[in-house]
Amino acid sequence: MSELMEQARDMIVSFKGKRYAFGTGVLDRIGPMTAQVGRKALLVGRVSSPWLKPALVQLLESLNTNGVEILGQVQGAAPNAPREDVYRIHGYILHKRPNVLDQRPPP
Repeated sequence: MSELMEQARDMIVSFKGKRYAFGTGVLDRIGPMTAQVGRKALLVGRVSSPWLKPALVQLLESLNTNGVEILGQVQGAAPNAPREDVYRIHGYILHKRPNVLDQRPPP
């Protein structure tokens, strides 16, 4: 690991703790980390983006392999989270009742 990556990791761990994952291979680590917190997940984000599909497939495989059930996928909020988007996402959460939320980063 390069010195710069080590510094970045140390900064993130000091700020977020050891339950935060980043860097190479992170998608494969999401399943085991998620399974420690809950077994029913709702994915929130740009779930229909074609460029994100390979990463989404890898993420779903990691979650599935670790016994995390995907209750659904919901499109995330637009920039500055318009009230309508927040209500829509809130409705999905109330309906699906996940114990884990996974937010996809914007493109």
